[in-house]
Amino acid sequence: MKSETKKMFKESVTEVQAEVMDDNVLTVEEERKLEECEAVLAKGIDTIAEMAEALKQIKERKLYRRTHSNFKDYCKAKWDKSAVRIYQIINSGEVAKRVNNCLQSGVKSPKEAHLRELGRLPEEQQAQAWDEAVKNTPEGEKTTAKDVKAVVDSKLANVVKDAKTDVATPENIVETPVAEEKTAPAVTDVPAEEPTAETDVPETVTLPREVVKFLLENMIETAGDDFTKLMETYPEASEVIMSIA
Repeated sequence: MKSETKKMFKESVTEVQAEVMDDNVLTVEEERKLEECEAVLAKGIDTIAEMAEALKQIKERKLYRRTHSNFKDYCKAKWDKSAVRIYQIINSGEVAKRVNNCLQSGVKSPKEAHLRELGRLPEEQQAQAWDEAVKNTPEGEKTTAKDVKAVVDSKLANVVKDAKTDVATPENIVETPVAEEKTAPAVTDVPAEEPTAETDVPETVTLPREVVKFLLENMIETAGDDFTKLMETYPEASEVIMSIA
């Protein structure tokens, strides 16, 4: 009986292993797509939008599964890039597509350093911020990431300022009327209480998405290598952080 059970278990394990191997086999179309994506990635950082799209295709379609169990390991082994760096490229590529679609005639496309700064803003403000940074650059000089950062910081400061003006105050809090309760007549007259001073309302602000992103990016820059190591150890955390963008 034991030998029979052992045999059935062994056969079950073999079947499961066969199914896993089948799942890891790429179709002809997937093989072709993987080759196309890796050819784009081999060109380098000058094609940031194309690189981002290639990485997204490999990640979303799990084209890495023939050689690696997860996307993080594939990127590290194949391209020697950490999870944080990969998601930076993907995010910058998304920004590049939005900005390039709105470029005015004669305005050059932003580089990755510019895109990372622009990515801190809401999508609808990114192209405008790039245009402002280019216009603010003295003639004959190149627009730097520092120039873009100045424009982005200014816009984010306005967002925070606007958010604070929306804080609830005693003047705009609407009180819900409460039904009057019938009470027994008072035995003695109680003098009415003097009006109390206006209740202090704590200033609580729900920061917009772009502000949260700005704070996270500053945290990343401050932590440096230590933060990168943390994200490599916990790839789930890096995905959450990069998705805020």
